[in-house]
Amino acid sequence: MELKVDLGDLQDEKENLTSFLQLHLKVSVFHVEDKLRVDSEKVSVQELEHVVNKFVYHRDLNNTHWVSVEGATVKINRFKVI
Repeated sequence: MELKVDLGDLQDEKENLTSFLQLHLKVSVFHVEDKLRVDSEKVSVQELEHVVNKFVYHRDLNNTHWVSVEGATVKINRFKVI
């Protein structure tokens, strides 16, 4: 199974998230189009979600973004403004 991270509208954070994932999960992270692919042999989707959530809080993006899991993809979503 291949795990992916969909950055949504945070494409400018791709390099920062790549470094953060490599540092905290100690896995290989690859750029595939507008997503990141993670070596899933060493990481579960729950672990990946947890670390992506840490990244969102660490970068102080939690007021505008939230993290969800859709199958094997961890997705960073923007809150909708009503």
